[in-house]
Amino acid sequence: MNSHNFLVLFILTIFLFLLAPDLCDAQEIPLITKEKETKNLWSEIRGSVDDQHKLKVASEIDSLIVEMLSCRESFSYSFASLKYLGKIYSTDSLLRVYSWNIPLIDGTNRYFAYVQKKESPTSENIELIHFTDKEDIYLNQDSIYTPTAWYGALYYSVIEKKCKNLTYYIVLGFDLNNYFTSKKLIDVFTFTEEGLRFGAPIFLDNEKCTNRRVYEFSSQVTMMLRYDQKSEKIILDHLSPSKPEYEGQFHFYGPDFSYDGFEYRDCKWYSLEDIDLKTSHEF
Repeated sequence: MNSHNFLVLFILTIFLFLLAPDLCDAQEIPLITKEKETKNLWSEIRGSVDDQHKLKVASEIDSLIVEMLSCRESFSYSFASLKYLGKIYSTDSLLRVYSWNIPLIDGTNRYFAYVQKKESPTSENIELIHFTDKEDIYLNQDSIYTPTAWYGALYYSVIEKKCKNLTYYIVLGFDLNNYFTSKKLIDVFTFTEEGLRFGAPIFLDNEKCTNRRVYEFSSQVTMMLRYDQKSEKIILDHLSPSKPEYEGQFHFYGPDFSYDGFEYRDCKWYSLEDIDLKTSHEF
């Protein structure tokens, strides 16, 4: 082969490579087929009372979801039939968070979560981050966690806030915990040179900063924790024990028909007490 023909072949090879789809697109099995397979596996889990079998099938589901989320097209794919898979987007269109759980016989849960992160709204490159639920990690307000050492929770809302050259992704989450108590949390995702980190000292309550807020209450009740877009505040039920003598025993805690909140100012979330939702025009 002469040098001219070699050069033409080389340029053609590079051109075809640039036009080629990602590895996922090149696979014979489309997303919709993997979605159906995942849905069937979930049905198998829901009909089982054997923890070992549940965890085995959950591992298969986890692998399938990772395969699906490795596809570029998955960032905008609805996964509409996977009703047990939580899916939330950030308002800057750069982050998508997925989470799901498996209930076990002892009342605890095994959690699974993933984040897809884009550098820009038009970027073709999507980073996939897989969380690892560590059973021996205790969820508290002061620790910094990583995707490989994660406390486990379901995320249902994400709020994007800018602070100088950093973006805070505030997430609202739910931990079913055990038969006696449940937990809700306000956490923050930040992307640093070391990677994704959970928690930052931006929650200010009575002059004390914490890396997140955690609320524990009776599993027999529900707690409101949501972001109000109109007022740009986080609002929540105030929790208290059913009797004064149960102070500190969280399986006796529940909403007391008063409300607290947080508002964002100067790169921090400041606590608000005793919000009157009935008369306030902010909510």
